[in-house]
Amino acid sequence: MTSFNIDPLIPEVLTLCLACIVLMIDLYSKNREKQTCYLVTQIGFAVIILYLIGNIWQEKTITYNGTFVVDYLSQILKVALILITGVSLVYARAYIRERRFLRGEYYSLSVFAALGMMIMVSANHMLTLYLGLELLSLTLYAMIAMERNSQLGAEAAIKYFVTGAIASGFLLYGMSLLYGVTGHLQLDSMSDVIANLSEHSLVAKFAVIFVVAGIAFKLGLVPFHMWIPDVYHGAPTSVTAFVASAPKVAGFGFAFRFLVEGAQPLSADWQQLILIAGMLSIALGNLVAIAQNNLKRILAYSGIGHMGYFILGFYVPEAGGHSASMFYILVYSLMTLAAFGLLMFFSRIGYEYETLEDIKGLGRKNPWYALMLTFVMISMAGIPPFVGFWPKLEIFRALVADGHWKIAVYAILFSVIGLYYYLRVIKVVHFDEPDREFLFLPSRSIRFAITFNCLALLILGLIPDSIYRYCVLAFG
Repeated sequence: MTSFNIDPLIPEVLTLCLACIVLMIDLYSKNREKQTCYLVTQIGFAVIILYLIGNIWQEKTITYNGTFVVDYLSQILKVALILITGVSLVYARAYIRERRFLRGEYYSLSVFAALGMMIMVSANHMLTLYLGLELLSLTLYAMIAMERNSQLGAEAAIKYFVTGAIASGFLLYGMSLLYGVTGHLQLDSMSDVIANLSEHSLVAKFAVIFVVAGIAFKLGLVPFHMWIPDVYHGAPTSVTAFVASAPKVAGFGFAFRFLVEGAQPLSADWQQLILIAGMLSIALGNLVAIAQNNLKRILAYSGIGHMGYFILGFYVPEAGGHSASMFYILVYSLMTLAAFGLLMFFSRIGYEYETLEDIKGLGRKNPWYALMLTFVMISMAGIPPFVGFWPKLEIFRALVADGHWKIAVYAILFSVIGLYYYLRVIKVVHFDEPDREFLFLPSRSIRFAITFNCLALLILGLIPDSIYRYCVLAFG
């Protein structure tokens, strides 16, 4: 059904209004802590989530002349994006208060980033996809450089800006070639034209290479991963937590809309590209992480490996592969948010707990939060009964069911290799002698959020169907 009904755009309109309201409150607020900005942002997010849940089963609707689509998949992803952004702000509030960031701007930029991601997962048009992506990217550039006294932050922002500009150039070039070949910017119309091209036109195949390269940049897949370790290390930990989680979910939406819905007739070509990128990412991420001593860099290379597992779901042409990838990216976002949330909680102004030396003996000084960190590491390693095990299992099962058992064996092998650096963190925390006292952020909200987030990794691992069934329904 195609219409010009405004109702499907209400979540995006509410998010835009929320961003403007937060900006106005920041302008006139005399509260140095900007507590009002935080409260209004979280209340606004709660209202948007309730609206999305209330309309989650609505009929698929394409509006604004085919540029915007609302379906069950987009609604689920938007709920996840808003929820992840809200939790990241719970973690960030105490962290940025101590470091005296531009707090009002931090909240408004987070809302604008959420708006960009919501547009990405509902795009049915190449320009809409690009608009959402650039809105997200511009806000992240500013957030990474927000800690003005940090030289690493400025350096990370410049690196992210340069690599992001290259990725945007690749995407635009690929999109322009596809428009020249098909005469359409609308993804479903473009797919129909490509399907009728004689042998799928060499130019269309060439264009898809550039688009896949742009997507690989945004997801941090090898060989376009070079920005990930530096940005994760240099950015403020609160920003790193956000960059490493919510934009990955939006990246899944972008990849699905463009590759599966827009370039499906060329799947034989782009599937080979993502297979190579996925296999290289799994190998490089797990091997290089072994040599790291900085926790942020360990999580960065771990993330590269996880993106490799995630993208393999797109190599399976059936809906089972897509639902496995969606399940993987949602669980990964939950795990990485918990990991960086713990790093924020461990850090105090003037001292960041970033290396393995910094957390040595944590289990003897503070057993509870050492246990929470252990939960995160075990879940990221993919060990049952934690929730991180199940998405990997679904990816492997989808590959084997489609006849790609050799790829599944390769992925399992590197998953076993990756156990080393996760278990290394656990060993340092529980078995090494402490040489310092641990002073954490004095914030009850972040203590509660971290405990809830980490315990959820175990609880959801015992009932994995609570998430996976929604992923299956999204492609049913």
